[in-house]
Formats: sequence, structure tokens, C-alpha cells
Amino acid sequence: MKILTITDIQKLIQVVGLENFFKHVITVLEQDFRRWDSFLLSPRHATHYPHGVIELMPCADQKLYAFKYVNGHPGNPLKGKLSVVAVGLLSDVATGYPLMISEMTLLTAFRTAATSVLAALCLARKESKTLAIIGTGAQAEFQVLAFASFFRLEEVRYYDSDPQAMAKFSKNLASKAFLIPCGSIAEAVLHADIVITATAAKKRQTLLNIEDIAPGTFIIAMGGDCPGKTELSVEFL
Repeated sequence: MKILTITDIQKLIQVVGLENFFKHVITVLEQDFRRWDSFLLSPRHATHYPHGVIELMPCADQKLYAFKYVNGHPGNPLKGKLSVVAVGLLSDVATGYPLMISEMTLLTAFRTAATSVLAALCLARKESKTLAIIGTGAQAEFQVLAFASFFRLEEVRYYDSDPQAMAKFSKNLASKAFLIPCGSIAEAVLHADIVITATAAKKRQTLLNIEDIAPGTFIIAMGGDCPGKTELSVEFL
């Protein structure tokens, strides 16, 4: 049985290159979406707590069975910990033997960003040049890196209610000259071709107003990922 650590994954990305790694992930994602009917589908199991959620996410076909353990604890950064950590197991269906255990915190970040890009490549305007990010946690950084690899971005406008999160986002992406900090959500989404909401608060919220969004804007609302956690209003949808 193979065991992959985060160091192994980092070395792999360094060898193949960031853009090539994203391209490979997107290619595999598209292939899997095209063979959706071949998967044995079952819902993820979520255990909710006042301070977060822990989930088991199974995925299988006739040859391989896998699951990912992943959490979501928005308050973790205040404790010096990551909001999301993950680990996965892959096994052989014929024998039931585990084939691999892998650290998946970094892989989850890449896969999430790659899924956004895949959706945008299919649905957003091909000439999209302005990206707006609402919520500048760790995932927002991966979103920018992924989109910059596939779209000719001229502006990345960003906003977070936490100034420290915005400062960290700007520092970690300092090499990207197209970053534009904004003082409000409305300012960030102004003239944006693609809008990404990536907030972690476990509550019902409405981040975007219809009047602030230009016709044809592609919206990726990734933060509303469990019951009681929303980013868009029913009217907006």
C-alpha cells in the first residue's frame, strides 16, 4: 500500500509545474464528469457541530472504491490551524484491499479550484478578463492561481470582511500585479466577468445584489455547501 504525504504531493507539483498540474486535474475531472453514469453514487455523510462539520465522501466504480475524510471549521485560523484538512483512501473493489492512503488537504484545494475553472471554461465568456473574489481565505488563492493559468486576467478584484485575510491574500499573491483590493462587495463585482464567492461562515447570508451584477456574469458560489450555509438569496437564484 502506498502512502502519499503532503511533501510527496508538493514535490510532484514542483516537477510537473503548477499550470501543467492544474491542466491534468481539469482533464481528469472532465473525463470523470463524462462517465458520470459509471459511478456507484452514494451521498456524503456529514456530522455537524456548532463549530464545524466533519464529512466522509465516498466515490466508487466497478474497479476502485475511495473516500475522503474532510472537515470544515471556520474558526480554526484563530487557533493557528487550517479551516479544512483532508485525508483519502483508495482501495481495490475486487479484493477490498487498500491501495493508497493520501494526504488530501492540498489536493482538495487544487481540485476545488480546478472544478471552478472547468465550469468557467464551459459556461463563462471566453474573453473573460476580470475576476472578482469575495472571501479571501486560502481557497481564494488557489482560485486565482488556477484562473490565471487558463484565462488572460487583467484584474482580480477582491474583498473580505476581515482586513487581515485581505492582507494575507495580497501578500501570498504579491507576484500578481493585477490584484485590486476593494472596500465592499459591490465595488469588487463591478464590471466583473466572473464572480467567485468563497466564504466559510456557517450561516444564511446574501452576498450579492442582483443590481450589482452585469448581464452575462458567470457566478461560482462555492461557500453554500451544506444546510444552513448560503451565499445567494432565493430570489437571486
